[in-house]
Amino acid sequence: MPEAPFQKTWKVGDPVLAADLNTNIRDGYLYQLQNRPAARAVATPTTGVTTAVTGTWTVINFALADQTFDIVDNTFSIANRFDCVVPGLYLVTGCVSWANNATGGRAIRFTINGTAQIGIKSCQATPAGGIPTALTMTRLLYMTKADILRMEGFQTSGGNLNTNTANGECSSLQVLFVTSGTGIR
Repeated sequence: MPEAPFQKTWKVGDPVLAADLNTNIRDGYLYQLQNRPAARAVATPTTGVTTAVTGTWTVINFALADQTFDIVDNTFSIANRFDCVVPGLYLVTGCVSWANNATGGRAIRFTINGTAQIGIKSCQATPAGGIPTALTMTRLLYMTKADILRMEGFQTSGGNLNTNTANGECSSLQVLFVTSGTGIR
């Protein structure tokens, strides 16, 4: 599996050589176009139901990756996690869809190696019989090789509550590689 190309730091007076241009411009450009790691996992009616205990952060389960794009293989090797194989900055989008229940609140967060990342999205439950409560969150997260990314849901309905797996209303997690840098300047 190719690694993200190293980018040279150019200095005033550096000679411009074809080899440097190929390695530092062409290869990086092609990597972003052709080899960008990306994957998506979606909960399915038969394998993706997660039962969350009230008042407890719960890891959301998925069917194994329904789509893995480009060079990342087996990134969803376990049905509730993304295994980082190429270090860098990732655009991560997750959605937790809850079964109908009008009581309490709902929340979503991402964890890397079990540590909660900055940002939690929360809301009150929707009225019973209405549209199921679904929370979507997007974050830029830096991951190193072998980091484990998980999405967790939280609910306060007063009892156990399942995630929704009806067609078009499933929980999902999408991961897209952005750059090999940290993104922090």
